[in-house]
Amino acid sequence: MAPNTIIEDIHKIREEYAKDFNNDLRAICSDARDKQGREGRRGSTGKPKTNTERDFCAKREIP
Repeated sequence: MAPNTIIEDIHKIREEYAKDFNNDLRAICSDARDKQGREGRRGSTGKPKTNTERDFCAKREIP
């Protein structure tokens, strides 16, 4: 199989990014949340959906 340079580039960038934080997942996640906030993007709150939200999603019909 031919090497996929795009995938290789992604892996290289990810490894360099992790290296900047000494492969500390908490630091990487904290940085990602900070970037999202600075860029005005909403991140996940990590809170589970309420029963009302679950019911709405379950009852929603898909055409």
